[in-house]
Amino acid sequence: MSESENWMNERAAERLARRIERYWRQRGRKVRVWLEPCPGLADTGGAFVVRSDMVDGRPRNREATHGAARS
Repeated sequence: MSESENWMNERAAERLARRIERYWRQRGRKVRVWLEPCPGLADTGGAFVVRSDMVDGRPRNREATHGAARS
């Protein structure tokens, strides 16, 4: 992925959301990540933001339920 990739379109934002979930799942953590339309921009072709239940970029104290190893 390019540093200059536009993460605001729906497809790219969805990829980013899944990448974040996968990153934390591989470390034994469960995070919720979802997309929301950008106010004022969604009507012009769809700009999206990625939201999560993380605090300060770190997952809450929840372990993944599928048995991933923690690092």
